[in-house]
Amino acid sequence: MKQESVKNVLLLLAGAFVYSVGTQYFIVPAQIAPGGAVGIALMINHLTSLPIGTLTLLINLPLLVLAAYPESDLSGDPSGWFSDLTLTASGRVAQVKVGGVALSGGAVRNLFGLRSACFQVEYGESGFTFSVTGYGHGVGMSQYGANAMAQAGSTWQEIIAHYYTGVTLQLGE
Repeated sequence: MKQESVKNVLLLLAGAFVYSVGTQYFIVPAQIAPGGAVGIALMINHLTSLPIGTLTLLINLPLLVLAAYPESDLSGDPSGWFSDLTLTASGRVAQVKVGGVALSGGAVRNLFGLRSACFQVEYGESGFTFSVTGYGHGVGMSQYGANAMAQAGSTWQEIIAHYYTGVTLQLGE
């Protein structure tokens, strides 16, 4: 199974490389615009010289939000698309408005494929920047770390004590 996963990743990387080279050396110089968000980004790039990747992200971001939350309003200045961000005591996003729709930090994490709900979002010249801290759901135990400890010979009691300091473990009757 692992060998198949490595093969798939390598094939995806090779495909992305071929697509990138084809875009850079054939499509851009010939001023050909394929369909979709990339095609629109290429046309805007020809007119403005703004980076194609940034333009593609800026085009896809509202489409992604609108597909998941059709009641959101992403008209107007993009700097106002994210607002009223509130944090939990642990620094994770409790809630943020996206296009006027209140979403939990977890919903935004899932929508944009962020690794954690502990993030900040800023809008600047090059578009939106998500600054993400940590991994996971914020419940205190890293699944990967716990697995590594178990593989290294730690008992379940040692793993629990490592992640939840000051906890007394008792077996129930």
